[in-house]
Amino acid sequence: MNGNLDLAAYASDRYIIVCIALFAEAVVGRMSWLFRVLPHPNDILERLAGFLGSRLDRSRRGSRALIVRGAIVALFLSAFAFLAGWAMERWASSFGNGWTLDLVLLVLFVSQRGTYGEASQTLRALGRDGLEAGRKRTAAFHRGEGYRLDSHGICRALTEYLAGSFGRRLIGPVFWYCVLGIPGLLLHATVLAMSRQLARHEPARDRFGWFADRLERVLGVLPGWIAGQIVVLSAIFAPTARPLAAWRFMYRSAPNLPPPTFGWPVSGFAGALSLELGGPNSVEGRRLPWFGDGSPRLTERDAHRALMLFGYCCVVNAALALGLALVNFALRG
Repeated sequence: MNGNLDLAAYASDRYIIVCIALFAEAVVGRMSWLFRVLPHPNDILERLAGFLGSRLDRSRRGSRALIVRGAIVALFLSAFAFLAGWAMERWASSFGNGWTLDLVLLVLFVSQRGTYGEASQTLRALGRDGLEAGRKRTAAFHRGEGYRLDSHGICRALTEYLAGSFGRRLIGPVFWYCVLGIPGLLLHATVLAMSRQLARHEPARDRFGWFADRLERVLGVLPGWIAGQIVVLSAIFAPTARPLAAWRFMYRSAPNLPPPTFGWPVSGFAGALSLELGGPNSVEGRRLPWFGDGSPRLTERDAHRALMLFGYCCVVNAALALGLALVNFALRG
């Protein structure tokens, strides 16, 4: 990007890049054909966090020592990601087409079609091939004991996964890219990877991942709230969804469901679709309270409704991004 642009023009460029990236990801998805050969950046970050965690996470240490060791790993990886992003952005700014690096990284780290495709394939496997096939597909994104889920549990996990991914894998990276550019995008991706690898939510490992879990909560405050508002707005257009119920239930339940990028959109989905989610074997891999005003015995029809609401959320988010780009362009002119 041209370093001579003023701040307003620079921000506008980022919004335009976000719009292009959202469209491109909706077309190409996760490019599974490519990442069968090459490791995905998310996988690299998770492996790095897991490697460092395996070297420093020692259960014989006391709780305080484990928290300190986990904080050292989390701070080191966060600083490394931010500085690497800063260096990449400086390097890209020296080229006329340096914005393509921003675009490629955004396409890799946001997930719309990728999340939708994974959830729909899981639902198709459950309906076509039975419970074991559904469990096997669910294990790819379930952080707990996915092998114990019945069909209702798989449908609950799918709904939680769709809503949580909307906050974590779409609004989160877009928000931090718009605020901090490539450094913010890489920092957010690294914090998510650390939370997934280090914050296991198991009695023997919860101390080591404590700091990584708190970092995810801090970075997720504003993106999570924004994701929740988009869920409510999208419920206006989605058939059978209830936007007012989503808004009321979300503000009542979201503060009790960390992290924010999970709690706000998931409670919004529960209210909008009249479902009960959470429980002892949630997709988060931690014990959550039951929340919602419907039945916890979700069916495949309920999961299809969640897929539809997720699709509307992605469309509304893209429309808002385009609106922001146009407003900034008009202000600059």
